[in-house]
Amino acid sequence: MVTKEELKKIKEKLRVEIRFSRSITEEEIKEEFNKKLTETESRILEAIDDFVKEIETIREERTIVAYQAERDRKTLEDHGRRMKTLEQKVFALP
Repeated sequence: MVTKEELKKIKEKLRVEIRFSRSITEEEIKEEFNKKLTETESRILEAIDDFVKEIETIREERTIVAYQAERDRKTLEDHGRRMKTLEQKVFALP
């Protein structure tokens, strides 16, 4: 036979289970899951967006640096030719 104390424990356990089953429905679980999924997806997309912006900036900088390097190379070649011409005229032996 079940004692009065055991019945109280069973009754309390059933109350907890009923309270739990009432408080969280399948729809609520789905909503919470979708909310968390959306938040995670948003964070991932923001990180990807930041990454893509950084790559675009690097590409633009690389294009600018390449142009500047080519310009400087041409300037140096021009200076070299001019210096050679000046040296030949100034230091030319009669």
